[in-house]
Amino acid sequence: MIDKYKVSFLKNNRIINCEIMATKMKNVKWLKILVVVTILVVVSILLYYYLKEDHNGNGEVVGLDYQYMLNATDYLGNIVHDAYKGNDIRKGRAFGTKGGNAAANYIEEKLLEMGFKAKNIDKIRLGPIWWKPRWKYSNKVETIDYQLIINYPGGVIKLPKNETFVFPSVAPPLNHNYTFDGVRVVSINDLPPLRELSETYYNISCKPIDTGYIIIGNVSYIPGNASIPLKQEGIVFLVDEEEGCERIINNITNATGIILIHSVYYANTSNAGSSVVRVNQNESNLTIILNLLKNGTILMVNNAFHNETLTFELLDKKIVLPNYPYMILVGLNNSTNPWTTVGWDIYLRSALAWFFNIFRNQTCRGFILYDYHNDTHFMGFTTRDWKGYSLSLNILPPRVRERLPRISRTTPMLPVFSVNGTIGRLLEKYYKNETCNITGSYINQRYVQENWWTRTPGVEAYNVVGKINSKKKSNKIVIISNRYDGWWGETPGDSGAGGAIVLAIAKYFKDNNIKPKRNIVFLFTTGEEYGMRGAWHYYHSHRRDNIIRWIGADQLGFNQVNTTLTLYVRDKTTRKIVWAIVNDTNYTARNHNLYNIDVDDTYNGGGSEDTVWRLKCDTICFVKDYKDYGWEWYHRAGKDFSEGDTLKNMDKNDLNITLELFWNITKYFTVNPDCIFGNISYDAIDSPDDQDTLPDSIRANFSINTTLHQDKVMINVTLYQYFNNTKFPLYYRWINYTVDYPGKDESLTISIPNDVPEGNFSIELKLYNSTGRINEIAGIGLNNYSDTDASDIYHLYGKFE
Repeated sequence: MIDKYKVSFLKNNRIINCEIMATKMKNVKWLKILVVVTILVVVSILLYYYLKEDHNGNGEVVGLDYQYMLNATDYLGNIVHDAYKGNDIRKGRAFGTKGGNAAANYIEEKLLEMGFKAKNIDKIRLGPIWWKPRWKYSNKVETIDYQLIINYPGGVIKLPKNETFVFPSVAPPLNHNYTFDGVRVVSINDLPPLRELSETYYNISCKPIDTGYIIIGNVSYIPGNASIPLKQEGIVFLVDEEEGCERIINNITNATGIILIHSVYYANTSNAGSSVVRVNQNESNLTIILNLLKNGTILMVNNAFHNETLTFELLDKKIVLPNYPYMILVGLNNSTNPWTTVGWDIYLRSALAWFFNIFRNQTCRGFILYDYHNDTHFMGFTTRDWKGYSLSLNILPPRVRERLPRISRTTPMLPVFSVNGTIGRLLEKYYKNETCNITGSYINQRYVQENWWTRTPGVEAYNVVGKINSKKKSNKIVIISNRYDGWWGETPGDSGAGGAIVLAIAKYFKDNNIKPKRNIVFLFTTGEEYGMRGAWHYYHSHRRDNIIRWIGADQLGFNQVNTTLTLYVRDKTTRKIVWAIVNDTNYTARNHNLYNIDVDDTYNGGGSEDTVWRLKCDTICFVKDYKDYGWEWYHRAGKDFSEGDTLKNMDKNDLNITLELFWNITKYFTVNPDCIFGNISYDAIDSPDDQDTLPDSIRANFSINTTLHQDKVMINVTLYQYFNNTKFPLYYRWINYTVDYPGKDESLTISIPNDVPEGNFSIELKLYNSTGRINEIAGIGLNNYSDTDASDIYHLYGKFE
């Protein structure tokens, strides 16, 4: 005999009715077992839905001081106007400048105002570290003064200093005053391609030991027993790799490269002062090259076109170049990454031109670089004796490493004037006219070096640190970081706003007396634009610290549409967590779909300071639009710093949402706030819409208590039905609450589905703090709840038909 049982359950907020058919047996016990098993199969389809409550109706976290963050962004942006007086060259917050040090002082003052005790604040001057003698953290080739005057058929243009940027030369002499008088302008398009500069060349395969810099220069062979030449500038030395060769390697300190001729012995190159590559002694062209050098032939070598191929060039071709003093005119284009190609071309051409000036009496004096934007000029670094990029690149896969070393290859060996697109196109129009020339112009530069022996720094530059200790004794550290330096302009996007965001996060901790589960270091570094100097200095000087995570704010907040805020992470688990937080913050919709967002665990270092910290710990780096270089105002300024990366081009709404997202991620990885139920009670009630007085629902009254000023928590409520004193889950319900300190009173009611027959029921509540809530959403771990409680068993009546 077949009996039919009606069962209802919820799916996607709809009541689903179904019939369970069971054979009537003489043994009622077996019938009950069959019914129970069948019901278990049906209710395995559980309900998951969210009742979302907005943060105070506007999506903002209460207590985060958004205006404070905006004010700090404005202050850091205005340093270019406020920190320089009179005839000072206004260099913004650039590494080792007045503006950079003004920013460091401001950050230190703000940390003190927040309530950080002096013992928990460090203002660390960059300089020598005793166990890193070959790292020159505070060395800098810097521009002291400059002037650019252009004669053209329509008149004379004397460019104001704030409308021009100078890339000083890293070739000797470094302390030098360059003059440009009667210098003609030649377009790069009228010069022979780089590959046509030599008719005879020999290629040799090599293995780079230091991948950060290319090798280029005049070749000189040092036999094993020879003395080391005093003149090393612009030279690439060929050295036999044999026992005792470390004496030579370690004393070649100012050359542009070392080529080891390898047999069986592997030399220790860790203390080499120049970039090193290794070639096999059996390479077929090596004998030819050594014989040419022994006969006094001048050879030039480079691995510019491929990292693992050395090209030795015999300059036997008559090079068709101008026979008068000239500067090469080069224009940036508006491709996705305009600087990589052009900067690379300038680097290699400047090296070749410098070489030809010495050995062929050529007359190239430098470059004029112009932007594709009419009103802005482009800026970039000039670095010398610095390995920060190269060492951080060794962990990267080849396809990435092949891209990133070019950052360090854009350093020119001849000086460069950078001007706006209007000036550049004017020169393109008139440069063939002999009356178009550079006159009365100059660049005065100097090389400032630190002294390892006396522990004396080079330029004055600082990292600033604020520390908060965990509530329980622990040696684990999370670094919350920003690099506050920028170029010669307001540079709020790159990266004043990042510093303001980290300041606002520090203020939130102090204002609300938040005790983290990890020790926190708020680290504000300088010198990122010069090869991540500050990050490397802190990394090396705190090598024994147990740093488990670095969270960094870099290039953020600008208002160009169709750009992407990318959060670079190291692993797939972190990616799941961060995506859950990103979705919860609702970044794109709250920005009116102007900007995209992505979480990327495939790119090995976002090119920001995470490239350094990935060597030691897990990292999360906030970078807007780094992937495709699509930001129009990247490294740009003009019109008295009113164009380019300026305060007027910042989106305050985007900054507010980014601050909240940064806090939500910081909270997850550093706080894990306490969260418990309080004053909880239950009762069975009759719902008002079922036209009877029989109880069909269970109501829970409770309070949620949190130690945070505000936390977004989640409650899971499970409705259980009882069969023979055994409970089985009927369905789940998830509810989000935003709870302000010290707590929140709430009530929820769970009704049995209409078509479920009367019986015994109970509910169980599980409370998830913000950390457990994200873990549950991301599917990370088990037992993510902070507290739990269950009701008594109640007999409830449904509308069974």
